[in-house]
Amino acid sequence: MELGDLDRPEFELVQELIEGFSANEIAQRSNLSERAVRTHIRLVFAKLGVTNLRELREKEQVESWRHAYARIRAFVEAHGHSRLPEGYRDEYGPLDGLVGNLRLHHSGRSYLGGPPPPRESQSLGLVNWEADLDRLPGWSWELDDPSEFPMLRSRRYATWAIRDLNLKDGDEVDYIRGVTTAFRASDERPWPRMRELVREKGIDPGAAPLAAFFPDRYRSFIGVIVTADGRAFGFSLLHFGDPEHPSQWDRIFLLDWRELSEPKARKPHEEQIGIAGELLEKEST
Repeated sequence: MELGDLDRPEFELVQELIEGFSANEIAQRSNLSERAVRTHIRLVFAKLGVTNLRELREKEQVESWRHAYARIRAFVEAHGHSRLPEGYRDEYGPLDGLVGNLRLHHSGRSYLGGPPPPRESQSLGLVNWEADLDRLPGWSWELDDPSEFPMLRSRRYATWAIRDLNLKDGDEVDYIRGVTTAFRASDERPWPRMRELVREKGIDPGAAPLAAFFPDRYRSFIGVIVTADGRAFGFSLLHFGDPEHPSQWDRIFLLDWRELSEPKARKPHEEQIGIAGELLEKEST
């Protein structure tokens, strides 16, 4: 049985689990007892043929990519190319943003410094999405506008994030402080799932500020997190779902994760890493 075959309450329960909500938190949000929630979880797991959350997330990754790839392949086979017009939608919703996400993350690895990381370091390691698309006749990795990528840090791309993530607008310090506060404590999406992803990397989200967290034009994110000992990690965050409604994101994954240990890799984020370091110093006093 696939996730898409679940009825709506069961599907929503699965998404809450994938995004990092505990049974207790789900109970509070749904006005059910924790015991009832745990019973529902066991029943859904049995339906899906999984035994734990790790297996559920693996199943979700594979099914999500299979569905996304089928949508992309249908367009390419029908049109002979992969240059989706802006605003293009298929029967499942916007498709131009999903394709743009993949192209920008493919090229965006260089922005994080160095060559692409090994597949086993990626949260989407169960699916080789780049290899699948490389084999698709008519697919192209070329960006719509090669000049776009170096400009992704501009404030105009952060405007919507400030609004939709309930952040206070202001200078860089205000932005980093606001996005860090939301990351550490907010129960709104995508923050609980982000905290879970960071914990899986061995980092306490309550003691690590986000030095950078900014969207590309397709509303996925590139970010940098700084640990208490001063290490910086770059990551790219990919979501599947309606990019016009980020509060309803239903699939969020780390597409790339690497330590920015070399000066060249840290340079694009030097100012933001410094601000995050100052924030850590103030918290320690």
